[in-house]
Amino acid sequence: MAASLLAFGGLTALLAPLLGQAHLLDVALLYLLLTLIVSAVWGYGAGLLAALLANLLLNFFFVPPVHTLTVGSPENVMGLLVFLAVAGVGASMLAMLRRQLEVAEAGQTEAGILLEVGHAVGRAPTPEAALTALCETVASRLNLTRAAVLRLDGEWTVAGSSHEHSDEMRLDPIEVERAAQSSASGRVVRLADAARTFVPFPPAATHQGALLLIGRLRTPRRLDQERLLRALAAEASVTLHRVELAEEAQRAGELERADALKATLLSSVSHDLRSPLTAIKAAVGSLRSPGMQWSEEDAQGFLATIEAQTDRLTGVVSDLLEMARLEAGVANVRLEPVEVGLLLRDIAQATVAATCGRAVTTSAPDGLWSCTDYRLTMQALENLVDNAARYSVPGGAIRLTAAHADGLVVVRVSDEGPGIPDEDLPHVFEKFYRGVQGRRSRGSGLGLAIARAMVELCGGAISARSSLRGTVFEVRLPAAEAPR
Repeated sequence: MAASLLAFGGLTALLAPLLGQAHLLDVALLYLLLTLIVSAVWGYGAGLLAALLANLLLNFFFVPPVHTLTVGSPENVMGLLVFLAVAGVGASMLAMLRRQLEVAEAGQTEAGILLEVGHAVGRAPTPEAALTALCETVASRLNLTRAAVLRLDGEWTVAGSSHEHSDEMRLDPIEVERAAQSSASGRVVRLADAARTFVPFPPAATHQGALLLIGRLRTPRRLDQERLLRALAAEASVTLHRVELAEEAQRAGELERADALKATLLSSVSHDLRSPLTAIKAAVGSLRSPGMQWSEEDAQGFLATIEAQTDRLTGVVSDLLEMARLEAGVANVRLEPVEVGLLLRDIAQATVAATCGRAVTTSAPDGLWSCTDYRLTMQALENLVDNAARYSVPGGAIRLTAAHADGLVVVRVSDEGPGIPDEDLPHVFEKFYRGVQGRRSRGSGLGLAIARAMVELCGGAISARSSLRGTVFEVRLPAAEAPR
């Protein structure tokens, strides 16, 4: 207001040379312009006071007799009244436009905040991340210290927060009391210091909760703050409901997978467990038969059967335990530079018994190193060699080759025919899956699944391609520089 007084004073001093009836209209128009400017900048109240001040200044300094508030001519009285009316109406209209502009800007700000919150929630990769994104966006747009979503599930807890460690955020007794009060009454509750605001979830929400805002709210003057806060609380309620649905879906999925695993385990492994046990029991029963006298050769045959079936049973149980250990995430992974050529030669040596005299060749460039876990990678490749020995043509060669390609080390295990049928190829790495060939062979159906899990733990990937000429398993591992 002081600025408008200075403006009127300066204008009056500037117009002083125009004293007299001849320039009265020009002076009145300049005062009217200044009054409208004051109304546009400071609002209706300031504009109305400016109109009265302009009328007085015009009367005192420019309407004869000057330097008095007396008006000598009836025409001038009417002119001053018209001036006051025009100035008042103009001030009112400009003030109204100013209010409408402020309301429009406030509405645009409100819509922008809600839209940005919606986009942040929609872009979040998981429902849990959506809660964090919502709180971070609300805190940023409202200039808050922190925002949090509270949930009543037996007790009040923090379901999500703009703080990076929301699970460590604890509510003090006052906050718990105000959250409960806000949720029960459906009203926005503020603490006495006005630095913490609790906005309840809408009555239609599927659960009780509140949006906690920490810090002093700063919003545009014309913005309906409570409406905005309730809209944000409604968005928080919907997002929290999505989190709960995702948690329920995850639990249901885990139960479904567990049931499927049990069913698959019973159908796929029961035969592999029962058959060796039956053979062992039959061999032991024959040896212990009281009325039979077995020759040394027969006795050795029974013992060989017991040993072979025991090895088979041990293999099945070992595969089951290894798969369970990998899925539980308890495998100890130690990534380090490994010379690939030496690794392939070690695998060829370790699989001599499994390959039963087949020709196993290795080929790798000198100085080729991979960043991987030696033990896990070796076991994964041993499983691939064992698979090749089981399902390729009898006596067929097995080749282990390695090469460098696009920053990766590519290891291939190749065999000679008859290949994997097209309908089986997409499923060979699934647990307990056995194709046409697998059902004619002894095994747990876990070898390739274990190989894939181990390769992925090492940061690699595995794939297979097949034709009538044979099958090629390809393992891609990160390349590494040779240690110095």
